[in-house]
Amino acid sequence: MFIRSSARSNIGGDVIQYRKTAEGLRSLGCDISLFFADEQVSYWNYDVLHFFNLIRPSDILRHLKRTGRPAVVSSIFVEYRPEDFGTGIQSRIFRAIGAHNMEYIKTLTRFVLKRDALVSPDFLWLGQKRSIHRVLSRVRAVLPNSLSEGARLTAAFPKITRPIRPVVNGVDVDRFLSAEPDDFYRDYVMCVGRIEPLKNQLGFVRALTDLGLPAVVVGNPSGIGTYYDMCRREAGSNITFVPFLEQQSIARMLKAAKVHVLPSYFETTGLVSLEAGLCGCNIVVTSTGDQVEYFSSIAEFCDPDDVESIVLAVSRSFNAPRNRFGQSEIIRQRYSWNVAAQQTLAVYREVVDES
Repeated sequence: MFIRSSARSNIGGDVIQYRKTAEGLRSLGCDISLFFADEQVSYWNYDVLHFFNLIRPSDILRHLKRTGRPAVVSSIFVEYRPEDFGTGIQSRIFRAIGAHNMEYIKTLTRFVLKRDALVSPDFLWLGQKRSIHRVLSRVRAVLPNSLSEGARLTAAFPKITRPIRPVVNGVDVDRFLSAEPDDFYRDYVMCVGRIEPLKNQLGFVRALTDLGLPAVVVGNPSGIGTYYDMCRREAGSNITFVPFLEQQSIARMLKAAKVHVLPSYFETTGLVSLEAGLCGCNIVVTSTGDQVEYFSSIAEFCDPDDVESIVLAVSRSFNAPRNRFGQSEIIRQRYSWNVAAQQTLAVYREVVDES
C-alpha cells in the first residue's frame, strides 16, 4: 500500500483510510506492507499494489511505470468548484485557472518549498489531468468510497473503462464506542476538521454565535492563518478553539457532545461525521459531495452558504435526544473498517484472478 509522501507530516482522511484499511486486511489474514510514495519498493514481492488518493497522481505514476503488477487505487476523488471555496481569494484564483491547474501549481509549490517530494518527474509535462488519466488507464480497478463518487469520476474521465468497485469509508468502532465521555464537553456543539474555507468553520462560528450554545472548534489552520483569524474574530464568547487532537481525545469529546456539525462546501464522506454519529452525536452535514449517500436517513442537512440554515439544523439537532435517528447502530453495522476490509479483499481477489 502506498500513501502520498507528505503524509509523514500532514495527516488527513486519506492517511486514516490507508492505515485502517491495512489493519482490517491484516485481521483477515493478508500480508500488508505500508510505504510512503517516495520510498523504493521491490514490487515483485507483492500480488497487488494499492494506491490511495487519485488527486495526488505525482505520487503514483512512477510506480505504475516501473512494474506490471496488478494495481488498484482508492480514488478519494475530489472535484472542487469555485463556490466550494466561498467568495475569498481561493475562489477567485480557482475561477481564473481551473481545478486541474490549481492542483498542478499546488504540487509544484510543495516541491519547490521542499514540503514534499516530486515522486514522478513525468507529472511535470503531463500535468494534473493527464496524469490522473494515465493512472486510471493502468490500474485494474478503482475503489471510490461511494457510488456517487464513482459516478463523478466516470463523468470527469469518460474514456476510462476500468471497473468501479465502491468500498465504504470506515470508522474505528472499538475506539469510539469504548471511549469514556469527557464531561467538560457535555452537551456541546462540535466542529472537527482542518480550519480552511472549504470546511466552512466561519459559517459554523456565525451560526453558533447567534445561537449562544456552548461550542468548540477542533483543528489546526490550513496554510496561512488569515481564515483562522477571521473565525476567531467573529466567534462569540460561547465558542472555544482547540488545536488538532489525536483520535482518542476526539472520541472522548464526541461521546459527551450533543451535536457535531460539518458545514463543508465539499466532502467525499466526512469521516468525522461518521465518527460523531457512532458516538451518538446528532449530526449536521451538507448535501455536497457524496454525503447524501451516507447520511440521508441519519442526519440533519444544511446549506453551507446560509447561516440561518445552519442555525435551524443545529437547533433541531440540539433540541432532540442524542442518537435521535439510531445512527450509532446503523454506522456500526454499515461503516466499520472490517466491512471496508472485506470489500477491499474481494477486489484484490478479483484482480489477481484476472492476472
